[in-house]
Amino acid sequence: MGGYAFVIEEDAYQRLKTYTDSVKRNLAGSQGADEIMADIEVRIAEIFRENKGGREVVNNEDVTAVITRMGEPEVYVQDDSGASASNTTQPERDEAGGPRRLYRNPDNKILGGVCGGLGAYAGIDPIWFRLAFAIAFLGYGTGLMLYIVLWVIIPAAKTRLQKLQMQGKRPDLKNIEHSIRSEFKGVGDNLNKMADEKKLREGVNRVGGVVNEVLTRLFVAIGKILEVALKVFAGIVAVGSLVFLVFVVFMLVSGIHSIEISGSEVDVHDFRSYMAYLFESPGMGRIFQLFAFLFLAIPALALLANSIRYLANIQVKPSKWFTVAGLAIWLLATVGLSYMAIDLALNFTKSATGKSETVIVLPEQTPLYLRVQSPENLPKEGLTLRDINLDLRETRDSVFVLKVYRESMGRTESDAEMHLKEIVYKPEVSDSVLIFPDRFMIPAGARFRSQSVNMELRIPQGRKIYIEEGMGRLLSGVINVQNMFDSEMPGRFWIMTDKGLSCENCPIPAPSENSDTVTSKLP
Repeated sequence: MGGYAFVIEEDAYQRLKTYTDSVKRNLAGSQGADEIMADIEVRIAEIFRENKGGREVVNNEDVTAVITRMGEPEVYVQDDSGASASNTTQPERDEAGGPRRLYRNPDNKILGGVCGGLGAYAGIDPIWFRLAFAIAFLGYGTGLMLYIVLWVIIPAAKTRLQKLQMQGKRPDLKNIEHSIRSEFKGVGDNLNKMADEKKLREGVNRVGGVVNEVLTRLFVAIGKILEVALKVFAGIVAVGSLVFLVFVVFMLVSGIHSIEISGSEVDVHDFRSYMAYLFESPGMGRIFQLFAFLFLAIPALALLANSIRYLANIQVKPSKWFTVAGLAIWLLATVGLSYMAIDLALNFTKSATGKSETVIVLPEQTPLYLRVQSPENLPKEGLTLRDINLDLRETRDSVFVLKVYRESMGRTESDAEMHLKEIVYKPEVSDSVLIFPDRFMIPAGARFRSQSVNMELRIPQGRKIYIEEGMGRLLSGVINVQNMFDSEMPGRFWIMTDKGLSCENCPIPAPSENSDTVTSKLP
């Protein structure tokens, strides 16, 4: 009975059989009859086990206890509609329920059924417990921890008896039957709901099909646009890579890295001429050039090749060994170039400066003419540099003073001072003309270490100078009243004032002469 074996007296057995057969007849033809009968037998077995105590045989008193607690089967006769109807000829039983027991409710759960079980135990809607746990969760997660603890210690209501006890109902024939029929009704409602949902899904699927088709066509159009954009981009990359490769090869072969045009003069700069002055030996310079060429050319070549493969839709991939060899050569060139560049940069960590002054005495009314020209007495061999700057400033002295600062870098301070002495640059004074060489030279065998020449011409206040054409390339941020650019200052007379140089023969009046007019226009 109910999965348990019992030894029962014959009279008790006959009475129990009559009782169960009567229950089966009353349930015959009703929905869920077999399941109801199985749960009834489980409940009868539980009552037998409770009443036996230490006895081994079930007697007539035990069967009487079952009938008393479960109720007479004639009370629950099914009418035509399937609802339970009480026999008016039978006396009414006690409908009082038993004590409630706390279980987790698996039929009303979101996570573990804790709130559903608490609601059934307390007889209130579980939503209030869920709300309480949610509020407690805001307090440093207390609600979550408490929920997990209750989830662990509270058992789930798995059997019919446990579910009835959770609701405080007596596990008799009526309640067992009502519980099972409620479940069957819920299943039927779910099936009807599923049918409605199926119709809804079919409608949604039809709408989704239209949307899917529209989106598919849209994405196809976007894909074609992106494909065209990628091909255009690949074409640009291919052309750019080809031009860059041609430039790198041309620079390596010819040595030309820049062309400077100043007026009628054109200077072509050959970087190979610097290599002998940068490194300790010509061989190191050539290795540096090779590493630089490989470092620049290999990525450009790879970009060009892949762009052409994409544009021409070439499916054949290059040889694996060719790719690995190219990558290995590029990494070797990168490491070698980095090492040589770092070693070279150490030669530019210390600096040294040498200063010289030249006093120029002229009659008070005689202007000083500033002229630039190419030197005639430079050595035939050496590195020619043009890093020369001239600033024009006021002095409180009554004479012109030219200050020349020669600067150089080196690995050590003594090394920088040694390179400083290799600078050959000397302005000359002829009558009232101050002549500046437009370049200077470091001799053959010397090393280039950012040698430069910076000069200051100190002009007494009230004295006049004339800046000849070509001097614009030497001037560096000269302060003047008219705020003219350095390149605009040549070809004019200038007089030194307490605010800087002021143009004497400029068509634009000095701000100091019309300052009152400007001020009068201000509100």
